Amino acid sequence: MPRRKPFTNVQFARYAASIASRSASWARDILDDTEGSPRPEAVERFCQEIAGVLDRISEVSTGVEGQ
Repeated sequence: MPRRKPFTNVQFARYAASIASRSASWARDILDDTEGSPRPEAVERFCQEIAGVLDRISEVSTGVEGQ
């Protein structure tokens, strides 16, 4: 498997900040319903985004893609 260079501390801090700013948008998408119930398509998209974030963190912590 291809190896990725680990994040530097600054790169990781920037990545974490971008996740934090996007999470507010994800929350609005999930709850953007006049009835107050979560929208299934937004929940699915959120789960996919979080899975991508976790994959990326795993890659930079292990140096191996797809872990």
